[in-house]
Amino acid sequence: MNYIVSGLERSGTSLMMQILKESKFPIKYDEKRKPDKHNPKGYYEIDRGLVINKLINNKFNPNLYKEKAIKVTSYGLRYLPKGEYKVLYMVRDIYEVWKSQEKMRNKMVKFNLSDERMREILGKMRDEAISIMENRDDIDYLLVSYNDLIFSSNNELKKISKFLNFDVSLGLKVIDNSLYRSRLSDNLEVKLSEEEKEIIEKRLKELGYME
Repeated sequence: MNYIVSGLERSGTSLMMQILKESKFPIKYDEKRKPDKHNPKGYYEIDRGLVINKLINNKFNPNLYKEKAIKVTSYGLRYLPKGEYKVLYMVRDIYEVWKSQEKMRNKMVKFNLSDERMREILGKMRDEAISIMENRDDIDYLLVSYNDLIFSSNNELKKISKFLNFDVSLGLKVIDNSLYRSRLSDNLEVKLSEEEKEIIEKRLKELGYME
């Protein structure tokens, strides 16, 4: 079994990896991407989060990490090779994701896009990833609410424990709601166009998740 922690960038994927680690669930990451002000407790990624590039180029083999959880953020799910996966997919309010990304992105990289359009595309990317998981018979997934994980932690950890068949209650101690800084709500849509995929890939380069 391959275990994946996924979700849009800035949706709580690093927190989920911390919870698994604290609970002694096997995870795999390296320390090439150092903790910073955006993720003071670390990113818990492989190869600085550039797994997406390797998946696109068929140079990443998830089977090297069987029975361990790794992070593959949302856009990478479309490129997962055939296998046997359990995915913890982090869901966070689109406005909050966008606002957190805005604080993180490299603003030296410029492109003309309204904030509203960027949020729309992020929502569509989230929906598309869920659709991909729903329609693949080799993926079993659980939607994990970032907001509930912060403010209703015990209930959400019970859902995760049942899904993984592994007690993750020890992860409660790493949940720090003082790091919850961006709030609001937004709408969702479906399916990314080619233009939107190009925009997302440029966004991921800004955030350091693609080269």
